[in-house]
Amino acid sequence: MSRVDICHAKSGSLVRHLQRPSLAAAVVLMLAIPYLLLLGSGRPFDVGFIGRGTAMMGCHPHRSERSRIFRQVVVVKRKRSSNPKSNGVGKRRRSSSPKSNGAPYPMVLTSKIKGAKSMAKLKALLENELDTPDFNDIHMSATFTRLAFFNKRQRLSAKIPLWTRLATRLRIMIQKGRITPRGAAHVLWAMVNVHQSMGTNMATAFAPLVQCVQDKAVDMNAFDLSNSIWAAATLQESQPQVLKVVASLARCIPQKAHEMNQQDVSNCLWAAAKLQESEPEVLKAVPSLARCIPQKAHEMNQQEVSDCLWAAAKIQESEPEVLKAVASLARCTPQKANEMNQHALSNCLWAAAKIQESEPEVLKAVASLARCIPQKAHRMSPQDVSNCFWAAAKLQESEPEVLKALPSLTKRISQRVQRMNQVDALQCFVAAAKLQEMTPDVLNCLPAMISQIRRTVAAMDVRELQLAVWAAGELGQYDLKAALNQEIKQRREPSSDKDR
Repeated sequence: MSRVDICHAKSGSLVRHLQRPSLAAAVVLMLAIPYLLLLGSGRPFDVGFIGRGTAMMGCHPHRSERSRIFRQVVVVKRKRSSNPKSNGVGKRRRSSSPKSNGAPYPMVLTSKIKGAKSMAKLKALLENELDTPDFNDIHMSATFTRLAFFNKRQRLSAKIPLWTRLATRLRIMIQKGRITPRGAAHVLWAMVNVHQSMGTNMATAFAPLVQCVQDKAVDMNAFDLSNSIWAAATLQESQPQVLKVVASLARCIPQKAHEMNQQDVSNCLWAAAKLQESEPEVLKAVPSLARCIPQKAHEMNQQEVSDCLWAAAKIQESEPEVLKAVASLARCTPQKANEMNQHALSNCLWAAAKIQESEPEVLKAVASLARCIPQKAHRMSPQDVSNCFWAAAKLQESEPEVLKALPSLTKRISQRVQRMNQVDALQCFVAAAKLQEMTPDVLNCLPAMISQIRRTVAAMDVRELQLAVWAAGELGQYDLKAALNQEIKQRREPSSDKDR
């Protein structure tokens, strides 16, 4: 009996029908037709089966696992070969490099740009690839990021013709809507480092880039918003048109602030402090940032803590909500003070002096700052020394521990006062008048201060001259006081004659 007879013998009625020769032959022929068709087509056999291991009409072929896997592989290959995108039109360019393992060329190009070891290699790569269809917004972003890296090591030459091509390609990509929100943010961030080196070559692309960032701010994530507003704050003096992006970014920050990490929050708050005068709309972002800081302050490094305290001192009058961040920052400062550089120490002490009345919790940071200053004072700039000296005068009653920093500061003032501008010199002069009773040693640097005050009188305005007159009187420098009063009189006389 044939295999078909055996299979169908399980059904009694069918067995009886198979006893009829004509009917049996017809059944065999019906079952054989699909097999014959498959043999002609070259496809693998799978007739009569509706699922893995399930046979029609109770017949099980006992097919091995190896044969089933082979069938699946053949079917997949046939599907791929029938895909019209796999040959001819629409085929993506792939790298011919053995190291690429056949990856799509755009991915390989990104890797090459990021991995360029020198400016010469990056320039050669861009010369060949910049105007090709494969060069996309990811490559543009990677290019500017790499240029920023090389510019930090060695200033880029503005005379390279490639920069004009790069600016043109950027402008065209922006006009065609081919720059993503992240790409726009990355390019703007990189502009901080490269725009001056590239000179006027980037002028044609900067305005479209600003508009692009403004339009795409709503789709930026927390990281890109932070980078963009930091870049705007840094570029505002050299590229005032960048201020157009600030309002759009500030409106988006409250919805994304909770997603920011500690560095993002610090950068945004610092940027708000830098931008508040030129673009007050930025203050709309401050309350949401301030609310995030208590949960993130313990994760901040020393620079981020310093930047946030400085920003809080700058913003407190225009946006008092920022003071909600101060207590948590002050509690973190003692653990971070040893790691701070001289500039960060100066900023923190200055901020504590400015904030103490509105948020006394900030005084918890003062003692640790004062203990660290003697080891860093010799590296301080004239402005840093002046700020610390002024802060010590403001804090001496509320936190006497600050006076421990004065010997090293006094010594540094004697070395740096001749390089101070009129504001820093006057600040030291006024602070000396306030500190002389508690710490008479500050008078050791008085001769150098007086000499610098005389040299910078011409640069002082009337209000600054009046402060200098008060300090000179407190310090018993009556000759200097008389000279300053004479200067004030001369400044006022021309305006009085004009009024007559």
